[in-house]
Amino acid sequence: LADHPGVAHVAVVARPDEVMGEIGVAVVVPRRAADMPTLESLREHARARLAAYKLPEAIVLTDDLPRTAMEKVDRRALHTLVTGPATAAPATATAAPAPAPVDPSSARRR
Repeated sequence: LADHPGVAHVAVVARPDEVMGEIGVAVVVPRRAADMPTLESLREHARARLAAYKLPEAIVLTDDLPRTAMEKVDRRALHTLVTGPATAAPATATAAPAPAPVDPSSARRR
């Protein structure tokens, strides 16, 4: 997708879908505002290089891809952009509960 002539930058993220489970959404920064790529032009361009199930099913056009402080693409922000804040992944992962402390006096003795 990145070598499409109308694409400056692109990232693909999954969006929940009732029928397919998840679909790929291309988040695209167009090279020129006057010549924005369409979903069909992206799919046609990539069809020879990608399996049909890997082709994007939707497109979101944006001025720039969200970046982290380290200038990496911010996948969480992309997910929010594509799905909206209500279905976005939580900002912190939920850790498994810590194991209960062991009382050394109750340990079995041999």
